Amino acid sequence: MVLLIILSIITSLLPPLALEQIVNHLTDQKEVSLFFALAYLGLIVLSDLFASTQNISITIFGQKLTRGMRSALVQKLNTITTGYLTNHESGAIASVFVQRSTTPTSSTVFIARE
Repeated sequence: MVLLIILSIITSLLPPLALEQIVNHLTDQKEVSLFFALAYLGLIVLSDLFASTQNISITIFGQKLTRGMRSALVQKLNTITTGYLTNHESGAIASVFVQRSTTPTSSTVFIARE
């Protein structure tokens, strides 16, 4: 994923550099070839593809992490005795589980699994 982020950053820098060359050619009264125009459009498409892929991979990673956290909480819920559940209010127990499923703390470290 780090490589994808680096590629996304690099490819996002290329279209402005290509546009700079096109503008420099135009200000020098030189013709801009069709190749420059197509290369510029191609770089924009390439940059957008890498950015989209980066966003998709970050979303998938986040979903796997959340799933791993929630699975660990379900396992913990399955080990809680009924005595604990009857001695505490249901709202308090639900609040703790919802909070821990959305906010990892130092005491809850989970590894995302498929």
